[in-house]
Amino acid sequence: MRSLAFLALLAPLVEGQTTLNVPADFSTIQAALDAASSGDTVKLAPGVYFEHVQLRENVNLVGSGQRRTFIDGGGTGDVVVADGVHKFLVENLTILGSKSVGGNPGAGVRIDGTPCCTFSVTAQIRRCRIVGNGDGIVVNAVHAGTLTLDKNTIDDNTRHGVSLWLGNTVLQQNTIVGNSGVGILATAGSGSITAHSNVIAYNGEQGLLRQPAAPTTLLYNDTYGNAGGDYMELKAGVPTAFAPAPGTGELSVDPGFVSVENGDYHPAFGSPLISAGNPILPLDFDTSDPEIGATMFLFAYNPASSNYGDGCGPQAGWFMEPLLGQGYFESKLSLAPPASPAVLLVGFNSTVWQGLPLPFDIGGFGATGCSLLTGPVLQFSKVTTAAGTAAQFLAIPNDPVLVGAKLYHQWMVSSPGANPLGFVFSDGVSSKILN
Repeated sequence: MRSLAFLALLAPLVEGQTTLNVPADFSTIQAALDAASSGDTVKLAPGVYFEHVQLRENVNLVGSGQRRTFIDGGGTGDVVVADGVHKFLVENLTILGSKSVGGNPGAGVRIDGTPCCTFSVTAQIRRCRIVGNGDGIVVNAVHAGTLTLDKNTIDDNTRHGVSLWLGNTVLQQNTIVGNSGVGILATAGSGSITAHSNVIAYNGEQGLLRQPAAPTTLLYNDTYGNAGGDYMELKAGVPTAFAPAPGTGELSVDPGFVSVENGDYHPAFGSPLISAGNPILPLDFDTSDPEIGATMFLFAYNPASSNYGDGCGPQAGWFMEPLLGQGYFESKLSLAPPASPAVLLVGFNSTVWQGLPLPFDIGGFGATGCSLLTGPVLQFSKVTTAAGTAAQFLAIPNDPVLVGAKLYHQWMVSSPGANPLGFVFSDGVSSKILN
């Protein structure tokens, strides 16, 4: 009888704790969410899911890691939506591909309450990358509860990183970098904000822009290089600087990323982020003090991509990582002639091509100071923007034999007035394919 009584006590604890696997059990994320009960977890296998997802009440959405699991909105609308949902968790995935529809710029994650009455949300978004959307995270018409953003990278979105209208928000160890608008926007309806151990840098407008009525606690953040100012508040509609309280461990220094322009936010040797986070946070797995930002310092870190060789004007770059089965590894071009035909050359050898030693001096053909740095096997034609940029996604086949192989990519751009050949060449990028 005691055993039966004990099981009866346990029943409420184990009810609704099923894991629904995608695509093993359900072919789509939404089908799994629709079938889930309160307390369940929808678990995503590695892969790319082209969906727009509506979350469900008290259901966890968990990927297999932000380098492995992608939800892609395909360039339309919001990607992950919590409309009228009070409690949820989103973890370990990358969310990208929202786009403007009407007046809505599109969000990677949109949390909607209701303007008519008090609406409370208690939610967590952690260890995610939210990249390449209109807005990163938008919270609208939510009046109570707590949203926790923990160890997320929110970058390269075309408007704001985080836009809040919420009762309470806790942001800890996030990297909010390179968004075209504000890093963190606290609107008139937002409640208290506690931000600690975050990097808020290189955003196109303010780092953190708040209404003066929004209570803000700032501890151990590095807020730096935001075009409209780092900590600003609206007074009579005009952004005015405010200062964090003294003695709070705040920094305003170059975060010392490995390569901010290429989206690699690992702290490099000597970075001020290393072991400078809030001491109340758990130690890192190497027992060192916690970092500021989402990415831990790794003593033996070896970037998958790096520049090599010399160009004669344009600059080559990259974004994301060359992972097996992943189509988001991007080869980038900058500082090129505007509105000009360009060709991306991709090869697998940087020492010899068709019997020619590499690098091969093209000066004899009229391009003085230019060199061919890769033996091209693949070519992709583009036209540079008015700003002299271009980009090409490179899909990496899901073939284990490619692990450890290297891609070498270089851009060739039409520039009739630059030299007799009429072309200029970028430096090269060497990229090691990762599993």
